[in-house]
Amino acid sequence: MSRTQKNKATEHHLGALKARLAKLRSELLLETSSKGPGAAGTGFEVARSGDGRVALIGFPSVGKSSLLNTLTDTGRLTGGRVGGREG
Repeated sequence: MSRTQKNKATEHHLGALKARLAKLRSELLLETSSKGPGAAGTGFEVARSGDGRVALIGFPSVGKSSLLNTLTDTGRLTGGRVGGREG
């Protein structure tokens, strides 16, 4: 929404988005408050077998590949370099 230009043509669209966000936020607050203090949440359903997916998000050159290589105990090259040159 912050990147949408503000003019007559987009006012209705932005208003509808803001109204939907407010509705969802109020539903979320009602859901959490109805459980009471210290109530356990429902959590996530995670498959106990099969492949898993992980996303490492961050700025360039901060060690995402190195972290993944360390956690998975692999010796892959980082940054796509092959033989000292870009591959």
